[in-house]
Amino acid sequence: MKPIIMDDVDAVRADHAKLEAARLPYTIAAHFSRVLREWLTPLEMSKLITRNRRERIKGVCHSHDFCDANMAMDEAFKRVLGRGMYLIDEGATDEQKEADTALWNAAWNIAKQAQFVADDCHAPNQATPRTT
Repeated sequence: MKPIIMDDVDAVRADHAKLEAARLPYTIAAHFSRVLREWLTPLEMSKLITRNRRERIKGVCHSHDFCDANMAMDEAFKRVLGRGMYLIDEGATDEQKEADTALWNAAWNIAKQAQFVADDCHAPNQATPRTT
């Protein structure tokens, strides 16, 4: 049996970190969807989804019609990462803010495409993320 060497362990850790980073937007999207469904009534969610379907401007999301959806996304970050978004943290570096902006946008688009159904916020060919 081949002995485990540190380079192998480091490579496995690096691969695991890449996999987790790739899943992160989907996990945050699922939590964001759950937060919106906690904060909004079923009727509001129905209106939100209908308005989003009818919207012709790509970047518009009608979640803002019913709540401060930025705070809902911030709550999703807290649930997943144990911290709020660096976007609103005055002590964050530009690099941290840029990374969170990309993560925020990706998660928002995933959630919107899944019509804010947490169980539908997963990468193609991947199992549904655990959001509890």
